[in-house]
Amino acid sequence: MAPGSQAGPPVILLLLFFLLHASALEPMEVRVGVAVVLPCSAPLQMDLENLVLEWTREDLRDTYMFFFRDGRPYLQYQDPLFKDRVELQDPDMKVSLCSTFERERKREE
Repeated sequence: MAPGSQAGPPVILLLLFFLLHASALEPMEVRVGVAVVLPCSAPLQMDLENLVLEWTREDLRDTYMFFFRDGRPYLQYQDPLFKDRVELQDPDMKVSLCSTFERERKREE
């Protein structure tokens, strides 16, 4: 690297586990400090009122990145690392979109 130049923000590998009837592992590369949409959708015919949405990671034991049940988020179950940074991309969940939006990705994530 040339003197005085800086490397771009480090790219980290984000491993997400989301549960929507079945577990799925979806690796993503995300830059530190950049907002990211964590994609998730439900079948169109699914009753979203009874939807349970759990965004978590392997290292989170008793907390979640985001937890949604009974038509509302349960922020008391949200890990402090994600407080005020992760929310539903579409709170009304129109067209069965259940994606979450995370602001300001941190290096430790």
